[in-house]
Amino acid sequence: MHDLYYERFQLDERLSVVVKYAWYMDNTECDQQQVPDLLIPDGCPEIIFVLRGAYEKNISGHSNQLQVIDTSTIIGIQTRSALVRRLGHVRLVGLKFKPLGFYQLLGDKINSCLNKNILFEKLDELWLRELENKIVSENKIEKIIELISNNFLEKINRNKKYALGFILMQKIIDFIFENNGNISVEEIAKKHQKSIRQIQRYFKKYIALSPKAFCQIIRFKSLYKKKVLSGEKIDFFDYGFFDQMHFIKSFKANLGTTPGKSAELSFQEKNEIARRSMR
Repeated sequence: MHDLYYERFQLDERLSVVVKYAWYMDNTECDQQQVPDLLIPDGCPEIIFVLRGAYEKNISGHSNQLQVIDTSTIIGIQTRSALVRRLGHVRLVGLKFKPLGFYQLLGDKINSCLNKNILFEKLDELWLRELENKIVSENKIEKIIELISNNFLEKINRNKKYALGFILMQKIIDFIFENNGNISVEEIAKKHQKSIRQIQRYFKKYIALSPKAFCQIIRFKSLYKKKVLSGEKIDFFDYGFFDQMHFIKSFKANLGTTPGKSAELSFQEKNEIARRSMR
């Protein structure tokens, strides 16, 4: 057995509109993580069940924002990169949601989740705590995935919100991903025959983030996957940067290093989980 086990799973296909995938992580006492994992914002909220142990999370570039997380949490869309380190033996189950997935699950509560890790009780989501109690003693990951699928299907079916604005937002999100985030709010509005103000209202309601900020997240994530994880050569003009200095400044703001230094071993070691999950 390897010191660290990580695997992704698909939930019931009826949840595919809401959830991208589930993941499971377990390690041994021998797993001494020397280098923290670097997690890049991807526009997708998440729920992490902490079934054993704890991990520490530090917002990249902010040494005073260190959190030790030993409790299951609801994690809203993140706009800043983070460094995450396992503390001893941990056992985690996570659900990576699609950008609109949290609205289906939590409704207007999504505004309280942006850039935060929130306990289930704080948002009055006690059903998640009940689900946690069911899966914490399960050793078979297949059974855990089955329990999660059944509980989320029941919850989502009760909370279905397919208003016209929501359906439009699904099309807009797809459009943004198709263009790797390199798209302006004006282009989004023109493409979908809506005013800029309407687009901004939709994003505030369904994403809790401005369309410009969301596009910037998707743009940099796409760049990160190509440049850092795949090692491919990129043209910064393809990602909407005006010149090389603009590109370097944005890269450093997001990753804390320059594009050139991102190829060094000391930085690459931080991408272990990113390579496994392509988060």
